[in-house]
Amino acid sequence: MTSRNGSGGALVALAILLSALLACDRNIEPLDPSEQARQPNLGRIFPEGSDPDAGRDVGAAARMAPAGGVRGNVGESAPAPGADPISGSIELAASVAGGGPAGAVLFLIARREGQPGPPMAVVREVSPSFPYAFEIGPANLMIPGSSFAGPVLLQARLDSDGNAMTKLPEDLEGSAAEPLQPGDSQVRIVLDRSPR
Repeated sequence: MTSRNGSGGALVALAILLSALLACDRNIEPLDPSEQARQPNLGRIFPEGSDPDAGRDVGAAARMAPAGGVRGNVGESAPAPGADPISGSIELAASVAGGGPAGAVLFLIARREGQPGPPMAVVREVSPSFPYAFEIGPANLMIPGSSFAGPVLLQARLDSDGNAMTKLPEDLEGSAAEPLQPGDSQVRIVLDRSPR
């Protein structure tokens, strides 16, 4: 009687497994070693106008960015065609004594004007020296496959604890005087005030 119940359970398990395999509608194709990986079409998942990244913890992405390695590369994305980086310099105001907090992290954040949600691109530099020559563009995109397009609001923060989510009184901030376009150069940002 024990062996009959054991084989009955195995048959039930086999029947469930077979029904699951037959119910799968995915066509399994043989492996093609020459096939290249490609970006998924998110338009099929997210209808036009929706924001797939609403509520994303941008600070976590900035905190996980490598402290060394490739300078300023937070996102590992291929450059978008036709989009040039924005370049310029970040300086400390004359009133800032001693060059800012020791061991501070510089965050350069690009946001598309009028678009809420996570930053478009971020550069992170540990213990920068000033004046700091910067370049931010398609190589620094937070969301791989997105575009680096204007108008761009550019903000810099010298963060004393290295955590993009906290704002301490000793941190310094500054921003570009006006919205920018990809390819703009000789942009000047002065770090002169504490974040609000």
